[in-house]
Amino acid sequence: MHIKKMLAALTAAALIGSNSMLSHPTITAPAHIFALAEDEQEEVTVGDLIFLKYEDHAEVVYCADDAAEVVIPAEADGLPVTRIGDFAFQSASVTSVTIPDSITSIGDGAFCACFSLTDIVIPDSVTSIGSYLFTDCTALTSVTLPNGVTSIGDQAFQGCTALTAVTIPDGVTSIGDQAFRGCTALTAVTIPDGVTSIGEYAFADCTSLTDVTIPDSVTSIGAAAFGKSIIGETPWLAAQREKDPLVIINGILIDGTDCKDTMVVIPDGVTSIGENAFYLCYSLTAVVIPDRVTSIGEGAFSGFSEQAEIWGKPGSAAESFALSNHKSFHSIDDPEIYSGMIFRHRAQQEIIDYMKQHPVALENVSYATEPDLNAPYAPGKLDSATEQSALNMLNTFRFIAGLDEAALSEEYSREAQGASLLCAVSSKCSHTLGQPSDMSDELYEVCSRGSHRSNLGEGHSSPAASVLGYMEDTSPLENIQSVGHRRWCLNPQMEKTGFGYVENMTAMYAFDRTHPLDTFGVCWPAENTPVELAPSVWSFTAGVEIDENADVQVTLTRENDGKQWHFSKTGSDGDFYIDNQSTGQPGCIIFRPDDVGGYRAGDVFTVSITGTKQSPSYTVHFFKTGFPEMAFAAEGQLGDVNGDGAINASDAAVILIAAAKLGAADESGLTAAQEAAADINSDQRINASDAAIILQYAATVGAGSTDTLAEYLSKRK
Repeated sequence: MHIKKMLAALTAAALIGSNSMLSHPTITAPAHIFALAEDEQEEVTVGDLIFLKYEDHAEVVYCADDAAEVVIPAEADGLPVTRIGDFAFQSASVTSVTIPDSITSIGDGAFCACFSLTDIVIPDSVTSIGSYLFTDCTALTSVTLPNGVTSIGDQAFQGCTALTAVTIPDGVTSIGDQAFRGCTALTAVTIPDGVTSIGEYAFADCTSLTDVTIPDSVTSIGAAAFGKSIIGETPWLAAQREKDPLVIINGILIDGTDCKDTMVVIPDGVTSIGENAFYLCYSLTAVVIPDRVTSIGEGAFSGFSEQAEIWGKPGSAAESFALSNHKSFHSIDDPEIYSGMIFRHRAQQEIIDYMKQHPVALENVSYATEPDLNAPYAPGKLDSATEQSALNMLNTFRFIAGLDEAALSEEYSREAQGASLLCAVSSKCSHTLGQPSDMSDELYEVCSRGSHRSNLGEGHSSPAASVLGYMEDTSPLENIQSVGHRRWCLNPQMEKTGFGYVENMTAMYAFDRTHPLDTFGVCWPAENTPVELAPSVWSFTAGVEIDENADVQVTLTRENDGKQWHFSKTGSDGDFYIDNQSTGQPGCIIFRPDDVGGYRAGDVFTVSITGTKQSPSYTVHFFKTGFPEMAFAAEGQLGDVNGDGAINASDAAVILIAAAKLGAADESGLTAAQEAAADINSDQRINASDAAIILQYAATVGAGSTDTLAEYLSKRK
């Protein structure tokens, strides 16, 4: 019998060999299965089963190859049966196995290659199960694991191609290497809270796996646990990469293989970079690693070019990795070297969650103290809800761009409110207004200082809405030559701000520079940008001056259809400017593509810049958040759906066509900005009611009314 058991083990070792990928080590059967017992144990046969008898228990060691439905007895020759031995049922023709409560442990490979086994229930008495338990049980559709099991061994279910569902007990703390690899029918898996580690290739080649729940307790995820884009990828992983090319789980960057950029900036929330995370990303020439990253897995950047550079803090894991892998290391503390880099990156779900937690009201303005426009004048004070809404709007943009939040300052709010008052009293939006003859010197000093140090706006419905205008920065038209208002909003050194609003005159204090400068390179739109906030003008700010005599060139590529726009001093497919003023940060490259046709969720653009110190390239993904009220078109362009500068029957016609498409369960055919402009009554729908309001408004204009659409809507309420 022992000879047969040894042959079975040898066969299993060959069966379990290495179908590995990347740098995955070969997993072989443990050495102890080849050893024969020093002292021969007495055998006893019960039906199709052979047992070994020990002093106080018996163990199943062999099942007849032609056995079908097997019931393991609780006793054999008067001894309790407590264990199923290594490879005991290997390659048997069993279709079902009933396991008694007397069993407490099941050995390695106990049921491997049981090609006819369809289902099995392991009782709660079992507290230990081995590796390779059901490897290549191709007919197994379901299995119930006992609550006492604390780990799922290596290759436990590998190749179980019929397995559609598995319940992992709450007591499990680890899932072994290749545990579910090749379970091609498995569609969903919920990993219970308490699991701390998921092994290498644990779910690789699970080609139907679309739904995965991973708890916060998981702190270790092995290489290609859910496959890779190049081989063994699960649909779940592919979906995660569609949302963000950097797939991050609980601070672990597990996959970046879809990254096409030449430079990658690891987000601040990452604490470890998994093995083979950027496997074969040949285009990468530089990676910026924040000091919060404490571990970098083996082969994380395998495929890097020999000239690739690592950027990070001196003494960090980034420097250690660079030295041990013979890569050039540069400190991000040196702004003369570290420029033109995008330092932070936000995932799409992070952005959606942030927007939910930081609501914005674009139409509401309330005061704690009302302003007084009559001499001797009083600036008044916005109430906390209005200020907070404006701050939320500003910080939403800053968060998306990868910057730290700004906070409110009483002093800055007082100056911004003074600036708004001065503009309202003067009936002019300007940074250089003279002193009204009936305004005190003391008040004018506050108002003038605020107007010199703030972004100013006119005609906005609220301070929050003015932030949308600052970020678009195309009115007046010459603003696009510097996008200075945007750059102040996205100044990495801004730590505090304040807001003002008096009779449609708005101000946002912009000159604060008290935040430590730890970010170089800010782009808008950012790498993940809500399509509702898609701007018409693109900008990249390097943080240091750009040589205006250099041959700076920008190529914008829409990856969806391959269309390209080229920008340079000698010729451009749209507007192109370089601005070195220190509005926020210096060294800004500005470009606006002609005939882009708007932006839609799912659009992906690549920006490649040459002629600067670092020649950065980055990818922008537009996605839908479901917050249409925050779109640029929602403020200042409401009703002008076709973008011709007028609000009339043509816009109503566009709305009716879009409404008909939506009624037929089709896409509206409008961009996010057009959808925002079309929602006239703010009910989050586009329908005939919106078109009717436009037609009614157009009729009043035709009859001589000079009201804006916003004023008309206000009178209707």
